[in-house]
Amino acid sequence: MVGLSTDPFRPSYHVGEFLQEKGYKIIPVRPGKGHILGEPIVNKLSDIPPDVMQTAVVDVFRRNEDLEAVVDEAIAAHATGLWLQLGLTNEAAIQKATDAGMTVVFDKCIRIELEHS
Repeated sequence: MVGLSTDPFRPSYHVGEFLQEKGYKIIPVRPGKGHILGEPIVNKLSDIPPDVMQTAVVDVFRRNEDLEAVVDEAIAAHATGLWLQLGLTNEAAIQKATDAGMTVVFDKCIRIELEHS
C-alpha cells in the first residue's frame, strides 16, 4: 500500500485494516521506519521481493501529481496490478501503467469494491 498512513483516522489506514481483516497481506510503502498495522514499512516498491510483486496489487494513496513516479516505480518493480484509490485519475500515469501491461483500476476504493462484491 503506497502511502499507507500511520494515522488511524486516515482512509488509507482504515482500508489497510480492512484488507488485513479479510486475510490480505499488506506491505506499507512509505518513507521512514517502523511498522503500520503490525507490518514493517518498506521505503520503495523495489524493496519488496520480485516474487511478491508479480502477484501483488499496488494499492495507491498518493496525490494525482505523484502518480507517474509511483507508476514508474511499480513498472521497475515488475508489478502486475495497480489500484488507484478514489479521486485518483492521472491519465498519463494510467496510460503508462496500461502500456506496461498492468491491470489498472482507478478512482475506486478497494474496500468499497470488496464489500459489495
